[in-house]
Amino acid sequence: MMTTFAMAGVALVGVFLVSERESLGLRVKNHLPSNPALRLFLLPWLPGGGRGTLWLLLTLVMVCTWGTTMLEGTTFFASSVIGGTRPSGTMSAVDLTKMAIWATGAYAVIYLLLPTAVFSNRSGGLKRSALTRGLIPALFVGGLIVPPLVGFVTGDGELAQGRHLGNPFVMVDRIERGAETATMILLIASIVLGLQLARVMRGIVEVIRAPQAGAMASGDSGVTIERVPSAEASPDAEQDA
Repeated sequence: MMTTFAMAGVALVGVFLVSERESLGLRVKNHLPSNPALRLFLLPWLPGGGRGTLWLLLTLVMVCTWGTTMLEGTTFFASSVIGGTRPSGTMSAVDLTKMAIWATGAYAVIYLLLPTAVFSNRSGGLKRSALTRGLIPALFVGGLIVPPLVGFVTGDGELAQGRHLGNPFVMVDRIERGAETATMILLIASIVLGLQLARVMRGIVEVIRAPQAGAMASGDSGVTIERVPSAEASPDAEQDA
């Protein structure tokens, strides 16, 4: 239960991080550390949709690993104190719960990263980010509602009752009970990750190749810095007035 709540929180934050504009702002670039190792360490927390995707993946892996590790203690307690046997060739309840945890993480990858793979904000426009953030819940709701409607029209009882890959609530519950496997869900998540690979690599390369701190403000760098007009009126302007 705690793992599920943790992943829900990660997914909620991830909606905003993975839909950011792809490029770093000039101010952030000008304050990057000179040490390449430190840049790589900070990379998942820097702005940018590709780097937000990296943050999401790393955080989901940590949460899933934490959840399955907590179950290891439960397994030891059950086998040492409670005991019990199970039929040969069948998975234990703890193993099924572990599979359900990773399946939940895979669903977060699918529903958050599939829209951003198609509509990544490389142009830097606010409307593009808003569109992507709207598509994520739209895809999730559509994955829940559309298949049952199709099943109702076509007479498919499995779809009509919500037993389909688009419904994470039913599928994760069935995986935990041993009625389904997570193979197809993990395969789809792997395909989505493949679609995100180039995006993530662009985010990494941008940080690595960014000029050292202060270089972008140098006259020798050949980079034009956009200056924001000062809020205070200059003396010449006051005299003209």
